[in-house]
Parts: sequence; C-alpha cells; structure tokens
Amino acid sequence: MAVPLLSLLGLATTALAATTSSSALLHNPLPTAIPVSTQTHFNAPSCTSAAGSEQSLTVNYNFETVERFAQTSPLTPIDEYNLLNFMNINAVNTDPDFDGNHLGLAPHTYPNAATFSFGTALLNTLTGSTPVITANYTESTIKSFTPASWWYGCVLPSPYTAGSLPSNCTITAQGYDYSGAKVGAAMRQFVFRTNGSNIQDQNFGAFGDGFAGIYSLAFSVDNAVSAALVDNFVATITQDSCAPYYTGSYEDGT
Repeated sequence: MAVPLLSLLGLATTALAATTSSSALLHNPLPTAIPVSTQTHFNAPSCTSAAGSEQSLTVNYNFETVERFAQTSPLTPIDEYNLLNFMNINAVNTDPDFDGNHLGLAPHTYPNAATFSFGTALLNTLTGSTPVITANYTESTIKSFTPASWWYGCVLPSPYTAGSLPSNCTITAQGYDYSGAKVGAAMRQFVFRTNGSNIQDQNFGAFGDGFAGIYSLAFSVDNAVSAALVDNFVATITQDSCAPYYTGSYEDGT
C-alpha cells in the first residue's frame, strides 16, 4: 500500500523541512551518526501538507539491509533500495565465511559495502553499463536527491571477496539532471592511496554544494585493475508532499 514518505521515520534519519537550504543539507555529521534502515512496518498518517510543497528525508545507505545474497557468491545486485536505484552496483559481503577476520580495505560499517566495476568511463550521456545511483525506477515518486558524503576506496578484486587488498585509484562522481544532461557543478574526484599495509580503512569524502538536487549520480574508476568499494552513502531525498512512495523499493520494508 502506498504511504507518504514522511511516515518513514524509522527508515533513516533526520526528516527535513521543505524550507531547509541545500547548503544546510550537505553539512551532515559523520555517517555513523545517522541511523540506518531497520523499520519493517510503516503506518499511513493523514496528509496535511499544502499543495505544491516538498518533503525530504536523509538516508544513510550502509548496505547492511540489502537482501538476496547468494550462498555461492559474496556479491548481489543492489537495484532499488530505500527509494533510490543502484544500477550496475553490487553489494558485497566482505566476510562471507563469517569468521570475523578481514584483510584488505575495511568497510566503514562491517561487513557489507557497495562495489562497482573497474575501468568504467564516464560518457556525456548515461549508458546501460554505467554504475549509477538514480531516482529513476518503476513507479518512482522521487524528484531529486542531494548526496552529502560517503566512505570510499578501491581494491584489487579477488575470487574470495571484492573487499580485498587496497589499490590506488581516483573515483570520479558526476551528477545528471532529470533529462540525463550533465550538471556542470556536480563533478568531483575522490583520490584514494594505499598506505602500504594489507589492512586499511576507507577515506571519508563529501560531495559538495554542486550536487544539490540531482537526479542521477554516475561513477568511474581510473585504475583498470581496481574496483571501488564504498560505504555509508548519505543522501537527502526529495519528493512532492503526500506523494506515495514505491513500496517495492524497500525490499518489504527493510
């Protein structure tokens, strides 16, 4: 059943007023200070917002509630997840044998993270193979989103897990509007360098004011032998007040 977005108080956060400025939305605390998605039932309060207004919700995507992990693989496509669509991006379990031992790049919240393929080139327009986070999916009611921050790094992929040895890379993030055109101010490069150890933490990165109100966010990695490993992607999602959300994006509410 369709439920207004502001009813999702247990999903993540800080519910934000429509009048909040875009610059204020970007000054988030460290991602670990923002609750994660754990609610399994959403009530349907009456809608009292004025016509033409918007409502926003800030979500910390730490990928611990992504479902459908296969027994034979540590990877699973994320797709629609908590009101955004993670296309060509996989969730990875960095500890598939559940032994608590982890060598390599450690996800900020253990054990799951997100990963996308190495050697991806950003084009002037989005393609079907581009790793992208987007508000575009069946029955989406999301008008835009504003990425605030994430934890990131790169690894040398291995058959055991994508969360393997740290690898030097530069991840480029590029924002697009609803029409699929590049947003000139919404581009940033995130540089990751190894520290020479087999165990390393991810870097913290902020996206900046230029990413406010985008519709899609695409990624590329400059190192052809590396895969990006990212965690705790924090974004503020905006839709028209009282618009129903697509329940399928919640994987049955988790």
